[in-house]
Amino acid sequence: MERDVAARFYKAIEAVLSMKLSEFMEKYRELLPRFALVEEEMEMPKVLDLLRSGRHYIIVVDKKNRVKGIISYIDFMLMFGRRRSTAMFAPFSSVSRSLRRSRMPYETLIGLSASDITTILPPHLWTDSLVEDALKYMSSAGTNYAVVTTREGVVVGIVTAHAIFRAVLKEARFEDRNLDS
Repeated sequence: MERDVAARFYKAIEAVLSMKLSEFMEKYRELLPRFALVEEEMEMPKVLDLLRSGRHYIIVVDKKNRVKGIISYIDFMLMFGRRRSTAMFAPFSSVSRSLRRSRMPYETLIGLSASDITTILPPHLWTDSLVEDALKYMSSAGTNYAVVTTREGVVVGIVTAHAIFRAVLKEARFEDRNLDS
């Protein structure tokens, strides 16, 4: 029994990791996080409304729709966390550098734009990249997500390590009603 479980799991890993991101995103769309594209100038209350509505990743683009940065729900939580955790987990976020000294006042927060709090240079891959490459890239970039674009730079979505793991479980038929927790 245990060998059968291990064999199914291994086979599922091989199947998922060998998929192109475009195929993965189509097959496992329901496992992917919701996201939004916003321009750099978007005001913070509007960004917060997107997060409130369940878009856990906000991709910041310039006027030509090129990716300039990303805001994740984790970035927001770390902005208000303890001094040590902000510095440790979000070292490349522009706001995290200033928050190491003090907690941000409400008036400052609502005056910020999307570009003020983006994580600079988010990892991104093309749709024809393999899922395995996405995991390697996330690992080397120190993130659990990557922005997926076409070769022309059009944003297609976000892939996360969590979504990949859930896809492996689904592929191995280890589905559990509590996978969302």
